[in-house]
Amino acid sequence: ERQSVARIFAFEVMMVGGEEHRGMVASELPPARARALDFLNAPERFFPLHTNDGILCLNRRFVRAARPLSKPGALRSVLRTQRFDKNNNR
Repeated sequence: ERQSVARIFAFEVMMVGGEEHRGMVASELPPARARALDFLNAPERFFPLHTNDGILCLNRRFVRAARPLSKPGALRSVLRTQRFDKNNNR
């Protein structure tokens, strides 16, 4: 049985059109290239971002900026806050 060596990264992603998304990504990177920056510079054209609303498939060419959130564990509070904001803004 294969054990996963995936790393989880939490990101805030700003798109060229002005949209902003927060979520997390999982990636299997070699140990020497296992930083968030390495994930963002990967050659694949698209990457999945797991958010409260589901999974977004983002095209790297349209990412204006991406900011790794401090710790993947901190994403839980980000997602809770995001959920709270959406409920209050409806």
